[in-house]
Amino acid sequence: MLKKIGTGARLEIERLIRTKVFLELFVKVVPDWRSSKRFIDDLDWHKQLEDLGTLERRAKLTSE
Repeated sequence: MLKKIGTGARLEIERLIRTKVFLELFVKVVPDWRSSKRFIDDLDWHKQLEDLGTLERRAKLTSE
């Protein structure tokens, strides 16, 4: 499964930037991760994008 995910990601990156890439994947196992609401929330890329947008808006407001 990991090889399939990595190959798909590599092919998509190569298509986007129109050159060959070397993609190295690492897997970190967190014990009992399914029971950790915080960990599960951190996996949500929608939430990560929202958090990033919030940080960018704050930075913009403080620089004005």
